[in-house]
Amino acid sequence: MDEKGYHRLLIWQKAKLLVKVVYEITEKFPKAEEYALVSQIRRAAISIVLNIVEGHRRRESTKEFLRFLRMADGSLAEVEACLELSLDLNFINKEDFDNAENIRRELASMLTSFIKQVKSR
Repeated sequence: MDEKGYHRLLIWQKAKLLVKVVYEITEKFPKAEEYALVSQIRRAAISIVLNIVEGHRRRESTKEFLRFLRMADGSLAEVEACLELSLDLNFINKEDFDNAENIRRELASMLTSFIKQVKSR
């Protein structure tokens, strides 16, 4: 795989890890949730990665880059809510929740710091 610029972004790497974890834990969800909660949380997790990539492509414009980073942050909030719902509905156990939530929380912190860094340019 060629080393693209966004591959070096730690937020992209962490977001990609979150997608992997989300896919692993949603494999265990009830079949009835395939087009509901499973689809929603997977799309939200993927959206984080894709918005980081698209924002990076538009980084010549700080305003555009920030817009996509904020969309990634919004998708990250969706993942948070979906994880909480999944735990409440007993679709995931506490260990899986804690693992995914730790990655999500770390990514949230990294993304907030990165947005501040981009703003200060």
